[in-house]
Amino acid sequence: MARGTGAICPNCRQRKFHDRGSYRQCSGCGYVGWSWNQPVRDVGKGSGVKCPNCGNQTLHVILELKYGQQVRRCRVCDFSAIEPATL
Repeated sequence: MARGTGAICPNCRQRKFHDRGSYRQCSGCGYVGWSWNQPVRDVGKGSGVKCPNCGNQTLHVILELKYGQQVRRCRVCDFSAIEPATL
């Protein structure tokens, strides 16, 4: 794959679906997703918040959306959540 090109986006079908660490994002249409085996990485130092599924302090913010919502994933059990924006 040439530098700067990504995988084919499942939404817009362009080769702009890039690996962003703990998720993939299309630089064209903004589509976001991850596979079941994509690890949680590039989340910075320190522990996350307590995961409601496994109970570990490993629920990390992987992405902040346009209107302030936060996407979180657990590094241990891969629980995923979208938190509403705080006002």
